Amino acid sequence: GILPCCTVCLGRHAHCTADCNTACTWDNLFDTFTKRIHKALYSKTNLCLCTKWQRSKGCTEHHVLHHICSGCGTVTHGAQSCPRAQ
Repeated sequence: GILPCCTVCLGRHAHCTADCNTACTWDNLFDTFTKRIHKALYSKTNLCLCTKWQRSKGCTEHHVLHHICSGCGTVTHGAQSCPRAQ
């Protein structure tokens, strides 16, 4: 089956997504919006993002983790629905 996209580079190629810290998206068109710090997902402005929100089903919890796309920073979708994803 098709791999889910990486929450950092948005690529679907096989790589260790929990440690991905590349500077550009999979297609080299955009700077990455997020970085991994000890497996946690942070925006480049140091907001801690909800990893569950990045999945296809999203997240319905109300908590301190931010519900913004790890690929582009918008609040309307997570990484799996990002137009920048592979």
